[in-house]
Parts: sequence; C-alpha cells; structure tokens
Amino acid sequence: MLHLRSTGPLLLLSAALLAFPHAASAGCPCSDRVLASNPDPEAVVWAFRDAFVHQDLEAYAALLADDYVFRFRPDDVEPGMPDTLNRAGELDFARHLFQGGAASGAPPAEHISLRIEILGRQAEMRAGGIRWAKFALMTHLRAYLKGGGLYQVDSPVTFLVRREGAEAGTWRLVEWVELTPAATPEFAGRP
Repeated sequence: MLHLRSTGPLLLLSAALLAFPHAASAGCPCSDRVLASNPDPEAVVWAFRDAFVHQDLEAYAALLADDYVFRFRPDDVEPGMPDTLNRAGELDFARHLFQGGAASGAPPAEHISLRIEILGRQAEMRAGGIRWAKFALMTHLRAYLKGGGLYQVDSPVTFLVRREGAEAGTWRLVEWVELTPAATPEFAGRP
C-alpha cells in the first residue's frame, strides 16, 4: 500500500505526515515534462512514477484531476476513519512525505524508489464521450527516510485516468484504488 496507512508504525507515519505544516515545492527535472499534455493514458503512470521518485510536488499535483480520489484498502480503514483521500488530502500527504516530514518528528523521505509493473489495461467510454483508461498495477515503493529508516510497500493498485479538455487534452489521474496484496483486478493480464 503506497499510502503508508496501516496499523502500527505505518499508520502512525501516515497520520504524522498529514499533520505537518505546509512546505514549499522543490521542483525537479520532470516538472516541465509532466506539466505538458500527456500524449496517452499510460504516460500518466510513468509521469506519476517520475514525480514521486523526484519528490516533485508541482509535477505530482499537475497529474491529479480536480475530482481525484484515493481509496484505501478496506482492511486498512479503522472504525471512524475515512476510507478515501481527496485531491487536497493526497497533496498534503505527498508534501509531507516529499518535503516536510511530520509534526511527530518523523522525517521526510531522503530518497524514494518506485517500481511499477503494468499488469493490465482497459479502455472505457463514458457519457459525453469522455475517454477513460484503467490500469492494473503492481507497485514496489521504497522510501528511505532522512536520518535512517525504510518504509517498504509492495501493493497491487488500480489507476483510473481520464482525458480532460479538448480532443488534444491532458490525461489526468482520477482515482487510485489500493487492493489487498492477494487481489488481482479482473482485467489484469490483458495487453
């Protein structure tokens, strides 16, 4: 689970990261490329990885649709806790992980590696002719924290991306769904 929300230390890191004050964007070599129109839906997957690895909050924000939502795995949701993050919550999480650390004293990541495997893809047409694409992914995250510490997460997820704007519009990430490690989306394995 890429969001580091779980019971025990991972839940504490997630809660602490969300509690830390705002930090300025550092920028990276991928910012300009990510801010340009994504030529196809798969480009969002690789731009996401680049922005995450380079810890580029501006590039990361440019990939998220205004109505973006992150959905936690059901087994990671404790009673009374929300089961989703909206765009603002996602950007707060990324800001703390990339740049600011946590109010609890947990440091930000010094280095992040993220390997993504595309397990399957599926195209969809929705009302109004808006084109969507869904990707089944396996993510392998390593967040090396400043001062030591490693968070290692391997998780299957689905990404739903949508073309926004005119015909030559930009593809953006609309929904990120965490799946249980044993789960494989029904469309995985399709080219």
